[in-house]
Amino acid sequence: MKRKGCLSFLTVLVLLVLAAGIYVLAVGPGKLSIPLKIVYQKPHEELVKAEAARYSLDENLIYAIMKAESGFDENALSPAGAKGLMQITDDTFEWVNSKH
Repeated sequence: MKRKGCLSFLTVLVLLVLAAGIYVLAVGPGKLSIPLKIVYQKPHEELVKAEAARYSLDENLIYAIMKAESGFDENALSPAGAKGLMQITDDTFEWVNSKH
């Protein structure tokens, strides 16, 4: 009896993988961007787009840094005193501002 349960589970798993493959082939890779927006969040999209264009940066690089540094938590504060989405210290902020 246990064997029959395992076989059913494997059958369902194979069918799910097959269905996912057929879906990808049917809609095409370009159409998958809508479901991926659920997985890959893009908070502050207008600001990121504007600043990425202003400094000729890839938007995805900015999002990757924000995700890695703060997990998209605007109020993140590290033990070293780094703040915000990209975890910038006050000293670094002052140094960058002095360059403009």
